[in-house]
Amino acid sequence: MWLSARNIQCLDSFLTGWFIGNGNKQTENDTLKGVQKFVEIKYKQTNASLGWCDIIASNVDLSETLDTFFSLFHEYLESQNTL
Repeated sequence: MWLSARNIQCLDSFLTGWFIGNGNKQTENDTLKGVQKFVEIKYKQTNASLGWCDIIASNVDLSETLDTFFSLFHEYLESQNTL
């Protein structure tokens, strides 16, 4: 995957474009919804108007947001495998 800059907003835009271009397949959409809820719980975020990208960006130093996303994404996937 290629991002124009190492930042979480570029990743969010890339993923949004990917899912739209790929026909918004339900399983992919469900994964992002699960990540959204996971990030909300992780950061005790109750404002439903913020997406996972904005929640992470408002809680982590900008230089660490991308690494934080991938760490949280892997943690989310592991939590799903243990259910």
